[in-house]
Amino acid sequence: MQTSLRFFNRTEMPESLNIIMFQQNLAPDFNEEIVVWRQVDALVKDEDREVQLKWDMSVGLLDSDGNYTQRLATQAGKLFRAALTNSGHQIVAQGEASEKDEVQILNALELGAVSAMLYRGGVVVGRQGPFAPRLLAAFNFDYTVRVGIVATADTGTVIAKAVAGPWGELNLKDVAGADVIVAGGRDSPLTFTLEGIVRRLPDSINDRPS
Repeated sequence: MQTSLRFFNRTEMPESLNIIMFQQNLAPDFNEEIVVWRQVDALVKDEDREVQLKWDMSVGLLDSDGNYTQRLATQAGKLFRAALTNSGHQIVAQGEASEKDEVQILNALELGAVSAMLYRGGVVVGRQGPFAPRLLAAFNFDYTVRVGIVATADTGTVIAKAVAGPWGELNLKDVAGADVIVAGGRDSPLTFTLEGIVRRLPDSINDRPS
């Protein structure tokens, strides 16, 4: 399942725009750092650019030695654990999470902290850690995408939310495609508006990505 967005620069700003897209982790106690999920670089005035957002989810780990595990496909409501195997640290499916809207990862190692990453469409969208043994990381992402303007940032970069401003919200639940009109600038705030929305067909709608 994916959503096609076409960004239009209709601002009054003479310089080009570096647009980032990110999602907010809705799990309790999550900090204010965000991960740049997708980006549109150097969008000049009156130019347009298309971006494909894929919603399938997978999860993986980074151990204390700097090694990445394999990624496992997931959906909301699933639990995973960090485990020590004959081939090193791995992520292992553990069954159902304690919260139906969350993907949870338990550090079940006796020693060593790990970091957990959630991916959408193969691109990291959320990161937590490092967190110690017996602690739990949780990810809860819906279909709301935040958009903002930055001086420069690469996909996967962790930044403070205040850096991505001004920023707006796009509710993309059940949206197959849409235009995003970026307007304002100079003496008015930047705005991000959805237009030309194409809705997903009813037989392909899911409440949660899988």
